[in-house]
Amino acid sequence: MKILLVQPAKPEKALGGEDFHTYEPLALEYLAAGVAGDHDIRIFDMRLDPDLDSVLGITSPMSSGSHRTRCT
Repeated sequence: MKILLVQPAKPEKALGGEDFHTYEPLALEYLAAGVAGDHDIRIFDMRLDPDLDSVLGITSPMSSGSHRTRCT
């Protein structure tokens, strides 16, 4: 199965050090490692490239997911 995991773009106002450094999408990497077996898994980071439409057209995933951390 083709799976696309998406790290959403950073909101304008966010807590954390991403104003100074872009951290890798570790949660998505853990998830990908857990289901990697016989699946084609790709991670797309919208913080680096916001063009999700082109990636969806190229990869044609059967399933997708994203990760978002929220501070309240």
